[in-house]
Amino acid sequence: MRNVSPDAAALLAVLVEQRAADFSDRFYRTLLEDDKAVAFVTHEAVDARLHSSFKRWITHLFTRLDVADVPNLLTEQRHIGIVHARLAIPIELVLRASRHMKEVVLEAILLQPSRYRARFESAILAMGLIDVAMEIMSAQYASSHDSATRTDEAYRNYAATMNMSLEREYQRTALSDWSSRLLQDVMIGGIDVPLSPISQSPFGLWLRHKGPAIFTGPSELDAIRNCLETIDSRYLPAIEDSLSREDTVGIRRATRLVMTEIEQARHLLDALFDHMVRMESGSDALTHLLNRRFLPSVLGREINLARSKGITFSVLLLDIDHFKAINDRFGHDTGDRTLQQVAQTLGRMTGSGDFLFRYGGEEFLIVCAEFDAHRAGLLAERIRKEIERQPIDLMDQPPISVTVSIGVATYDGHPDYQRLIHYADQALYHAKSTGRNRTVDFSALPDKSVPA
Repeated sequence: MRNVSPDAAALLAVLVEQRAADFSDRFYRTLLEDDKAVAFVTHEAVDARLHSSFKRWITHLFTRLDVADVPNLLTEQRHIGIVHARLAIPIELVLRASRHMKEVVLEAILLQPSRYRARFESAILAMGLIDVAMEIMSAQYASSHDSATRTDEAYRNYAATMNMSLEREYQRTALSDWSSRLLQDVMIGGIDVPLSPISQSPFGLWLRHKGPAIFTGPSELDAIRNCLETIDSRYLPAIEDSLSREDTVGIRRATRLVMTEIEQARHLLDALFDHMVRMESGSDALTHLLNRRFLPSVLGREINLARSKGITFSVLLLDIDHFKAINDRFGHDTGDRTLQQVAQTLGRMTGSGDFLFRYGGEEFLIVCAEFDAHRAGLLAERIRKEIERQPIDLMDQPPISVTVSIGVATYDGHPDYQRLIHYADQALYHAKSTGRNRTVDFSALPDKSVPA
């Protein structure tokens, strides 16, 4: 700012006065080319207010070049970043539109009838000003978005503390109340009483507003919405049409279809709450080890510790050999007992700083805190031998022996925890494909091909 020549400053002032509308047109034209922008920006909104707002922004950016103007310019960029985050406008859309707009600005500068030196200086200044503005907006966007995410997560955590059993019964009752009201209206209301949409019932309102705050991700939520949409858009109109024609058969048929959808919604609702209980418990119900939901958090924290403290850690991925055969031959109770005994053995043989996960099916994952490859390999061998040494007692048959295969991988500085799990998985695959009941370290594999 201090070294801006009067000629360059004057050129930018003239440029923005003449071409600000063109810059705005290019910016919003690029923005509106992306389908994701439709939720935030429309042609009507651009014409009504955004066009003038953009012209004011770029005029400030190109003409307030005094050092004393810097604090106000910074505040303006941060405010725009906050607004973008509040509206959840994808920042990549703004950056793409800005890049295309810069091309128009640069072309306009080069076509100005000024001396080459002034045009050259103005071009560098304009590109730099736009880049700095985008950088400040993006940083504020990220900060505001992270804050909103934390607030949202805090609310979800608060919502998750409610009595799930009680909430389940409330919503099951709300479904039953609506269906009972429907039957009553059909039987005694006649054609003069419009049927109440389930989407406007207490259950429908709960599903639309509070359900998404409690449940994140499960497909059952969308399936319940589809049930309600089918009832309101297809079956209630069919009932009303049959009522108007006094078509008793049609009324019964459409009402039965509504009850089928209600029963399906009730079943999906139970599945939602069951899923919530499993996820929020934090541990696998059978083995009482951590469930894999927390694996990203644990490994992310261990990677940060390793990078900041200069320490390392290892991952053991363990699979019970021939587990399907055990289930098929001796039954699922024996399979469950096998999983529980292996989990108990892992608990006895790992330290207080380690993390034990039921990774899925007959697989377990151990995060060995501050274990290098050598120590991790020794621990894996001790675990393998201990599990092999302990038979599984059966109720009415001789005990059976169980073995495990283990893959070992040690943190190598890569920031992606999925890469480390892939290492361990490759080592485990090698252990199983070369005879089972053995430990393999990824570093010892001849082929270490991994994703980029």
